[in-house]
Amino acid sequence: MKRYVTALIMIVLLIYTAMIYGSAPIAMFAFCLLLLMLISLVYMNLIAAEIEPVIRIPIALAEKGQKVLINTEIHNRSGKNNRKIGYQISVNFQGKEQEKRWIYLDMESGVSENRQFEIGFFYAGSYEIILNKIRVYDMTGFFYLNRKVTKRVARSIEVLPEMEEMSVRLTEPVRNFFGEAEVYDELKAGDDANEVFQIRPFQNGDKVQSIHWKISARMDELMVKENSHPKACPVTLLLDSHGRNTRKDNVRQMDIYYMAAASISYSLMDAGCPHYVAWFSGQTMDLVRIRVDDEESFYQFLAFYLNEKEDKAQEDIQALYKEKYRSELILHHIVLNEKMEIRLDKKLLKTIRKDHAKADIHELELIL
Repeated sequence: MKRYVTALIMIVLLIYTAMIYGSAPIAMFAFCLLLLMLISLVYMNLIAAEIEPVIRIPIALAEKGQKVLINTEIHNRSGKNNRKIGYQISVNFQGKEQEKRWIYLDMESGVSENRQFEIGFFYAGSYEIILNKIRVYDMTGFFYLNRKVTKRVARSIEVLPEMEEMSVRLTEPVRNFFGEAEVYDELKAGDDANEVFQIRPFQNGDKVQSIHWKISARMDELMVKENSHPKACPVTLLLDSHGRNTRKDNVRQMDIYYMAAASISYSLMDAGCPHYVAWFSGQTMDLVRIRVDDEESFYQFLAFYLNEKEDKAQEDIQALYKEKYRSELILHHIVLNEKMEIRLDKKLLKTIRKDHAKADIHELELIL
């Protein structure tokens, strides 16, 4: 826009000069400059309408501090040669713009041009790489036209938090916790008749009621049916992070919060303690709960939680959880609140300090 204004001012000055001095060549030059502006505008609009941008990211997961290679492609389908094309890339963190940059390249008709660049991610959370605008230059390279991308071009990256190992000791009630569950122990039998653990030959000490008579008749020997042991969750981790946002003074705090939440959940999983992780979702305006008992479910929890946008809700998550799952038996509730306090069944265990977060998490011991 500034270049068009500059050209228009120049044209007005040329016309004024031509009128004062009665100069036909100056007037003709002003007319040619105006005609060039109009032709350039039409030309750039035709090209801009046929430009198709694409963003490709090889890996949608990254570690904190890691640089990720971003691959962009611009397809020129206009059939017209173009001297220069630019496009604007913005990096959004948790739904808010954090960085913006312009990238330029030379284009030819019917040709795709690639450009690769790296972006470093220094805080855990959900990032979105968005291609916002296209800038098309005319053949002189002086005039250009900015146009917003009509079809949204964006890719997401989840940046995983750092994790610190902490000590977890499980008592017998937690290790042998029995309750309703849809997941069963693969290593030991139990008392849940809804699922068969295994069929095996009869041994001394087996109950007669456990004999599977149909299979025994077919196998011509006594066979016993063992029931499965449901892997119920004795522990719930409640993430009470209301008021989280992406203001610069709070991003560091949320990064520590992610580290603490991930460290607690991973340490519980590593100690062989299946557990639930629950939080109030600002997107669904409801309580979200995910079961974690292996690495796959742990990273599934992280992917869901890191994708949560700003949460301004002031809901009492503990009261919500008790109301929603009032029929369930849970032995322990671990709460991580927005003040970075870790509580076990309402007892304060540790307050994570901003400048000593790693040490505080590492020193924490959970006895369940």
